Amino acid sequence: MDRSAKTLADLRKSIESLPIFVVLDSIYSRNDKSPIARGKVGSEKYTELMKMLEDILHNRLQKMPAVTSARDVPFTTLFSLAEMIVYSVIKAPDVCLEVMAPDYRGDFLTCHCLNVAFLSCRMGVGMSLPYKDITELVVGALLHDFGMTRVPTDVTSHAGALSKEQKQAMEEHPIHAWRYFEKLRREFPWLLCAVLQEHKREHGQGYPATTTESEELHLYARIIGVCDSLEALTHTRPFRKAFHPADAMKTIIEAREFLFSRNLLRGAINSLSMYPVGSLVRLNSNCTAQVVESVTDAPLRPVVRVLSETDDGAPEERVDLSRDSNLYVTGLVYTEKYIVPENRKPGQA
Repeated sequence: MDRSAKTLADLRKSIESLPIFVVLDSIYSRNDKSPIARGKVGSEKYTELMKMLEDILHNRLQKMPAVTSARDVPFTTLFSLAEMIVYSVIKAPDVCLEVMAPDYRGDFLTCHCLNVAFLSCRMGVGMSLPYKDITELVVGALLHDFGMTRVPTDVTSHAGALSKEQKQAMEEHPIHAWRYFEKLRREFPWLLCAVLQEHKREHGQGYPATTTESEELHLYARIIGVCDSLEALTHTRPFRKAFHPADAMKTIIEAREFLFSRNLLRGAINSLSMYPVGSLVRLNSNCTAQVVESVTDAPLRPVVRVLSETDDGAPEERVDLSRDSNLYVTGLVYTEKYIVPENRKPGQA
């Protein structure tokens, strides 16, 4: 076993050493009124963060025709929310389990954007991005699909296959977002890139068609693009069940020649693991376990929580597979929420 593999705990050190992190701990974790206060469980923290984002998206931004200046956007609240996500990824990974639950717990757009922000944050941390870049990345992820609020509801709520016209209307949402935030292009160019480019791919594929094949995609947009795809696959849609997180990651990797660069996928695999947080797996001990933490540079050996098969009240065992060579993953465990691969229809995603 490669002992140089880094757990999230190892990556914490570089970020926790920053003076700003001491402030974050005081503001967010030790404050009882904070959405991520220490006494709250992961589901409670997630719900409060979700409500916070819902207010930003639907009450403060959606009702505004367009942004005329930075003062129109609640950036103070957005960056506070981003900091709480960063803090949660580093210090309270129990919230991340809520991110990968196959069913949404609230409004689709809000939950989707929040989940993508968490995944993007984890990827940014795993790729050792500077703290400033990580917080900007998370803000971009929180707003990446805002243009969907400008797409007709008969398109966004459609349960079956979209018509050519409906698909075209759906694929215009990055342009809607870019036009909405256009006045911010000098102050926040990374935000404009995030909302416009996150559905673009490495060799000119994707949409919108307004960007050229030779245009270099912004790193934030590329990271958000991967995480957006993973999030979409791992959650239930009106026309299909969710993909098991490990199957979703495999699907994204198999599409690498057409969608994502090798370097970007390597960053995703090393950061999020081949068994993303929340995955139910079978160990060689024949026990069922849930992945609770990825291990950077050890994508096949995450940290798992061995689930008790009895109700005897015994604490569930936590095992770092990167440090225990006697245990390893032998297969995936499917619930009724997931598509079993052999039952998957051709091209279903």
